[in-house]
Amino acid sequence: YQSLLDGQSKKFKNDNFSVYKYTAAPSQNYQFSMGRLFVLDTVSQNKLGFTGSVSYRNTQQTNLFDQQRRSDWEYASNNQGASYGFNTTIGALLNIGLQLGKNRFSLRNTYTHLYDNTLIRTVGYNNFDGPNDIKAGLPPNRIQEVDDPTFTNLLQNKLSGQHQLGKIKLEWNLGRTGIDRKEKDISIATQRPVLVGNDYQYFYITSQQSEARINPTSRQNYQN
Repeated sequence: YQSLLDGQSKKFKNDNFSVYKYTAAPSQNYQFSMGRLFVLDTVSQNKLGFTGSVSYRNTQQTNLFDQQRRSDWEYASNNQGASYGFNTTIGALLNIGLQLGKNRFSLRNTYTHLYDNTLIRTVGYNNFDGPNDIKAGLPPNRIQEVDDPTFTNLLQNKLSGQHQLGKIKLEWNLGRTGIDRKEKDISIATQRPVLVGNDYQYFYITSQQSEARINPTSRQNYQN
């Protein structure tokens, strides 16, 4: 039976609730930078320069926990699990400076794209059937998996100027910051044990409720 069940489960490859196991890669961090300065006019001291860089960073980590008693988890049970984190950050920077005699202008641009995905998998007893299941010696009555992929985009721009007017120095700047944060397709899935033959097998459960709810199984999307 187990081989038939495993074979059937492997057919579901394009859904949002399947959990896959793999070996985490080492942390990676790469950066490339460059800059140039061009002399436009040596007499008038006109210059143009720029600096730019791109960066990539990826981290994967696992945090184990052995006591989860909040929410509707049974307080008398050491509900345990792990938090699996996957984080990728891509950044870009471009600064441009222009000097025309006693006038200076600078434009600074920074862009950051952050993808953060955290999967929390908890195995234990709920506080509704949990006390009776524990007394009866039954296996944990719930496995909950919460997947929270978050996308964040940050764009910053700043334009500055400096002017020497005799003994007076005039400085000014304009800036803007844009942030877009989305939690795309948050998935919450719950498994319950079912006695099949002499062994308990865990199956995902659903509900007939159609209003917005967190459990037992749901998909959500947030933007701010």
